[in-house]
Amino acid sequence: GINLFEEWKIKHGEEKAIEMWVERNASISKSNSGDNNPFYGVHHTEATKQHIRNKTIQQYIDGKFKYKDTKPELEVENMLISNELKYIKQYPVEFKKKSEIAVTIYDFFLPEFNILIEVDGCYWHAKNKKYFEMDNRQKMKFRNDQMKKRVAKDNGFRLIRIWEDEINSSWRIIC
Repeated sequence: GINLFEEWKIKHGEEKAIEMWVERNASISKSNSGDNNPFYGVHHTEATKQHIRNKTIQQYIDGKFKYKDTKPELEVENMLISNELKYIKQYPVEFKKKSEIAVTIYDFFLPEFNILIEVDGCYWHAKNKKYFEMDNRQKMKFRNDQMKKRVAKDNGFRLIRIWEDEINSSWRIIC
């Protein structure tokens, strides 16, 4: 089947489709923020958080999760398309975590080259910051990034990280 973004690209052209997609995602985000979010102010136990993570990952694997692309991810995806590179978006990779099997999701996978791509936002991934300068969310992202780096290496993948402000200059690394 064809997704909504692809449908818009066919009807309106790629540039307009991106603009429409970004606008749509912004309105969805606003409608679920603050008091409008049913989980606003709710604190979950660690067991509940892990259950939610596992269910979300299973939805990714089953193709049922409605993922919201970031603008930088859309830019990278457009570059992949324009260079006619085959890719899989939101690619799950299994790994062993303690005594169980876990899954982590990478932004893109290029099967012809065995390359995983992560597109990192400068703020959320704390570009050019030392660990002690990061806030708690950035530290959590940093630890997750380190885990993803290890999982990629342990599973024989090459991992390329692209900073959102370096998308155009990073492109020569992939091609």
